[in-house]
Amino acid sequence: MNTPISDGAAGRFVVSSVETGVPSVGEYLTDTAQGAFAIITVTVTNTSNHSIDFNASEQHVRDANNRVFRVDGSATSMASDGDAGWFNDINPGNSVTVRLVYDMPTGAVPATISLRASGGRPALVALR
Repeated sequence: MNTPISDGAAGRFVVSSVETGVPSVGEYLTDTAQGAFAIITVTVTNTSNHSIDFNASEQHVRDANNRVFRVDGSATSMASDGDAGWFNDINPGNSVTVRLVYDMPTGAVPATISLRASGGRPALVALR
């Protein structure tokens, strides 16, 4: 965490925080977890000379039991409160910071996250 990692194409990622055990997200509209939300804050930078896409649905988390979790789209949108969220078109040299939200069983802790932008291969980041 807190170390830039590349997807080998056009994206550079920095995971800055992991918050676990969150029961609900959103300020005006809320979404309640089936278990508990894990919120992972990631800054995505376009290092290429063309626009790239960062789609939240392509970012996956694994826990210590090697279970794979998909991002919760509505919770990610609500946690972003109008900032970067579900889908981001990032122009060359620009960055966005996204709060990715995963609904995990209560007590589960994300161990790794696989991050990618358009055209890149998944970059694996250890979260502990």
